[in-house]
Amino acid sequence: QGKAVKLLDELQALGTSAMPQHRIFCFIAAWALRPLLALEIARHSEVQTHMDIATLERSLGTQVVKKRLHSLRSHLQDIVLRVEYYTNPFELGTWTKPHWTQGDASALGQQLAKPMKKATIALLSLKSNIQSSTGLPSGVQVNLRKALPSWEHSVSSSTVGVVDALRASNGQKALESLSQIQAAVQGVDDVLLHTSE
Repeated sequence: QGKAVKLLDELQALGTSAMPQHRIFCFIAAWALRPLLALEIARHSEVQTHMDIATLERSLGTQVVKKRLHSLRSHLQDIVLRVEYYTNPFELGTWTKPHWTQGDASALGQQLAKPMKKATIALLSLKSNIQSSTGLPSGVQVNLRKALPSWEHSVSSSTVGVVDALRASNGQKALESLSQIQAAVQGVDDVLLHTSE
């Protein structure tokens, strides 16, 4: 594009200082080069447009993932708060040994059903984002691939583990399972911290 513009300018400048017959030639040559110049400008615009679209896709892909990460974090934190309602007396030392009943375990299981379902949906959406990888920066994909298995474990096994621990009045097991869910919340925070638009 730059060479064509320069040549066009030189021909036009030469046309103003040359003899009459040379002026006509330079005028014709300058006009003949205009389609070439227009073609180069169009090619440059097309390349720029593709770059702009790719940048926009990455930005939109990242925003979608961030929204789903925030959703997952919200549901995981909801699980943590519901579990802590039961585990705090033992964890904080109010109880020297667990006093949970079968009723407590059943009640907690019912309370966790909804946030577990929503967290599972958020996880499936994130997995779908990784598989399609449309517009998603490679760094974000890598972070999600590493983190998803532990998050899935926290939503399924660890959450069920807490309910089972309450049913068995196993304080240590309940706190271990809770700790894994809390670690998942921290893991989501870490990925969000390194996921920029």
